Amino acid sequence: MKTFLRRPGNKSKHLKHIIPHIPKFTGTYFEPFLGTGAVYLHLLPKKAVLNDLNKDIIAIWKLVKTNPNFIIQEIDKFKKGFLPKSNEMKLKQCKDIVSKMDTYTGDQRTINYLLMIYCSFQGTIYLTNRLYFTGLYGDIYIDNSCHMFKENYKHKILELQSILKNVKIENKDYSKVLDKTKKGDFVFLDPPYIEEKKYSFNYNKNEEFSIKSIQEELQKLDKKQVKWMMTQIDNVQVRNIFKKYKFIEYDNGSRFNNSSISIGKNEVLITNY
Repeated sequence: MKTFLRRPGNKSKHLKHIIPHIPKFTGTYFEPFLGTGAVYLHLLPKKAVLNDLNKDIIAIWKLVKTNPNFIIQEIDKFKKGFLPKSNEMKLKQCKDIVSKMDTYTGDQRTINYLLMIYCSFQGTIYLTNRLYFTGLYGDIYIDNSCHMFKENYKHKILELQSILKNVKIENKDYSKVLDKTKKGDFVFLDPPYIEEKKYSFNYNKNEEFSIKSIQEELQKLDKKQVKWMMTQIDNVQVRNIFKKYKFIEYDNGSRFNNSSISIGKNEVLITNY
């Protein structure tokens, strides 16, 4: 199954490099940096624990699990009023929704967040002292070509409801999720990339990614004989920090027009097996 979310760092186009290197495992699948869940949705293991620190992303996953019909209803309602508008009016409507995001609660906040990550450029909503996004995604909203507005999107989330029935979905620090692993489990990690320059894919206030912390967490997994795979950017720092592990290189095929993000760099899969 393909992912139902849009988000920078989505691994859908990288699956051909990732999937062949995932080992057979008899235990539970753990994905502590879930995001769009592209790898999980491709594998669809029987037992899984899914986690992300972004409360809105996790709220979307939970809503798909508990009430996909509400999502379908709200998408149809939004589509009906949104598509006939000019691009200028569409942009105004989206900016208004994002600026008021913190006034929405429960399922209404969740559906508005889902709608806005489809409207926003590269599916990104940033957080500084308030939520904002960079603009509409090209001209996809002139007609029904947006994936979210198609019938197969509805079928996908309805199907996913039954798949997620027995899956645990968490909104915790990744280390707390990894504490639950045991021998026989498999962990796929797609954390923030360790760049020479910082960039703003973080969502929560004061969110920081500690290289030392993840190194320590991976060593704990090693001691428990838990197999894991981590995606990372391929640079000298990464090679030095994780030099005792196996590296598998691949071209990420990405070309970002942003000086703070690596352009056209290779990525690596790092494994302890």
